[in-house]
Amino acid sequence: MNLDELITIEEGREFLSVLVKFGRRFPDAGSRSEALAAMGVDEKFLDRLDANGDPGRFARILLSKLKFEPSDSQPGYHPLAMILSDFDFSPQEYELNDKETGVCRHLLSKTRAILTIRTARAAVCRIEKPGGEPVGTGVHLGRGIVLTCDHVFMGAELEDIRFRFGYYNEQRFFKTWNVFEPEPGFLSRGESPDYALVRLKEPPWPPGVKLFKGELTSTGPGAVIRMMHHPEGRPLEITEDGSIRLAADDFFCHNLPGKKQSSGSPVFNTAWELAGVHRGEDFGRDCGDGLLEAVPVPAIIDIIKDHLPV
Repeated sequence: MNLDELITIEEGREFLSVLVKFGRRFPDAGSRSEALAAMGVDEKFLDRLDANGDPGRFARILLSKLKFEPSDSQPGYHPLAMILSDFDFSPQEYELNDKETGVCRHLLSKTRAILTIRTARAAVCRIEKPGGEPVGTGVHLGRGIVLTCDHVFMGAELEDIRFRFGYYNEQRFFKTWNVFEPEPGFLSRGESPDYALVRLKEPPWPPGVKLFKGELTSTGPGAVIRMMHHPEGRPLEITEDGSIRLAADDFFCHNLPGKKQSSGSPVFNTAWELAGVHRGEDFGRDCGDGLLEAVPVPAIIDIIKDHLPV
């Protein structure tokens, strides 16, 4: 799934007729802006939108604006989702036919899925030493608290470590607004389970991830997982689906492709809830050939609750 493309060219062609009908339903710029605002479209988007013209012109302009990239501060928001939700709720109001209703429902499902993944992606950070040397990956839980593995900090002083969010491509490495400093000292840390909680001096923009609070399993749909990481310090990558092969109280074994600097990477279930953090090679766990180890969130959930309401 391409996270940077909410509407393909073909989907845009099919969706255009829906926007034309919306433009007819609200025939002038004022009523169009009011209707979009009532749907939940933000003021910043509306200020940039030229809502004048005949329905066809308006529809083309609106479609082009709906392809914009949302800000890092609101990875889970996009005006397209707000508009599609309204179309899906009341298709008869806009006189949508069955094909147009189907297009809206398809786009709504796709958009919601992409925004969910974008929200999870925005919470992932590259952990690095002075000068940008990568040492691992972490995930923002909320309120400026980052979870990673304790061994990531071996040979480094916490005060010298930096947490780089939004590193999705090489161009973003040269930004400074996405790099955060930690407060002195760890909130909590341990070797077994191998985890560390750090609070940043300024909470980053991502709202944090949802935590999985159930019981991990190596069978059925609950065993399907994927990981977001900075392998060897590279821009963020999302793995293909893998699976939990062995689940225990304080660790689980998986077949996701970890690399150096993947330590501390968030492991998600299919609902994009945080199921664990990747540790690396199994340390005497006897996971089996080719399998790697991770720390399950349920094993440290009580520790997290001491610092963050969940």
